Amino acid sequence: MFVFDGCLKKLNEQLADKAYVDGFKLTKNDGAVMMQVCPMEIPAELTHVKRWLKHMQSYTLAELKALSGDCKCCSGKCEEKKAEEKVEVDLFGESESEDEEAIKKAEETRKKIAEAKAAGKKMKKVDRSMLIIHIKPWEDTTDMAAILAEVPSKVVMEGLTWGKGELQDGPFNIKFIAIACIIVDDLCSADDLCEAIINAFGDEVLQNADIVTFNKCE
Repeated sequence: MFVFDGCLKKLNEQLADKAYVDGFKLTKNDGAVMMQVCPMEIPAELTHVKRWLKHMQSYTLAELKALSGDCKCCSGKCEEKKAEEKVEVDLFGESESEDEEAIKKAEETRKKIAEAKAAGKKMKKVDRSMLIIHIKPWEDTTDMAAILAEVPSKVVMEGLTWGKGELQDGPFNIKFIAIACIIVDDLCSADDLCEAIINAFGDEVLQNADIVTFNKCE
């Protein structure tokens, strides 16, 4: 099953000899991939993606929801990635040492932050990243304005600072959220953050929470 990782070139190659992302049968995976592709700017040379997307947009939301098959392009991707990482760690017997190193880094970061706060100084040596996350619902009737207002209070993690968020237009009159945040790299995992967003509102309400930009703070 094809897993869309945000790379349009890979998707174009996948569709070069196929009608749909997993072959010649329309599945739920096509609908889920389409929701991620729609907000993107597609280069003219990616003709297979353009052909597939034009066809996909001819379906109604109800028709897409009724599709059969599995979806591996949102939370499934994260689970697959974590499973691969677990296998790799188990094979090389490094899980314990890597966990200990992560814990040590987190404790050092907490200490730096606490010392800076106590001294009333600005932190300079803690690695931070700025993310923009797109949060998409299943239904066009979902009150995304209410979810946007609740995200900062319902999704709280150590090392996470929420920034500005806004509603944007998606396909089929669906509104989705684009929201910025800053994370302390040693304290807050980007994958865990996306999972926490879905868990906070339920996977029956939200289709996915995807990181569209990820930049290190200077």
